[in-house]
Amino acid sequence: MASAAPSSVPTTAGPTTAAPTYKPTSSKNPFNASTVEWPEIVTTLEVTSFLLVVLVLLFEVKRHRKSVYAPRLRHYEGAEREARTPRDPAVLMGGWRKWPLAWAWLACRVPDDEMRRMIGLDAFMAYRFLRMWRGLFLRGVVFGTVVLAPTYKTGARSEGGFYELTMRNLKKGSPRLWAPVCFAYFWTLLVARAVEDEAARYARWRRAYLATDASDVQARCSVIVERVPQSLRSDEALKAYFAELFGEDRVFAA
Repeated sequence: MASAAPSSVPTTAGPTTAAPTYKPTSSKNPFNASTVEWPEIVTTLEVTSFLLVVLVLLFEVKRHRKSVYAPRLRHYEGAEREARTPRDPAVLMGGWRKWPLAWAWLACRVPDDEMRRMIGLDAFMAYRFLRMWRGLFLRGVVFGTVVLAPTYKTGARSEGGFYELTMRNLKKGSPRLWAPVCFAYFWTLLVARAVEDEAARYARWRRAYLATDASDVQARCSVIVERVPQSLRSDEALKAYFAELFGEDRVFAA
């Protein structure tokens, strides 16, 4: 009795692929943020502190080079030199000038009006910008130390290392999350107010500067000219060219 071979049913299904699953690995990823510990923070502070000390000492040794740090003493004369250069540090500091870093104490005592007169409005506003952020960050440090750090440290997730003092130590939905939210709004309003105050001061000082009868016309009315032809790349030729276009009385220097 012959039996028929079972017929094969063709299938169109392709090869099956296992679903991806998470598999822990024993390799340590140096970029894994979860491994941040206090020794790493301390190492960063040590390196940056070392660079700070080296740079300050280098400036302390080289700060007497007037060609680099006080070029106006070499190039300005008469009333212009008196108006745009600081007073002699040897007179202001007396016997203290021989002590290291004595210049830092004197620099902190320079009034804003005198500094603006000596370095110009643009450089002074850059200095004001840095000083504004110094004040903002100091306020942030105080708030973070007094309010945020204790709030994070007493969280319920029991994180270790650096993350013990961060938002990561708070559970989802914890009422303690209102602390960083309130700080974010407070910080935003503080920055907006500081920027608005600095903009108002700049506008007032800028109007006062343009309204003065200062003789430094070149500093107030200069324009940048690019792609100057080779034949006009000298002070005399360029001034003569613009004087022919706009008139002798409208060109101060080139």
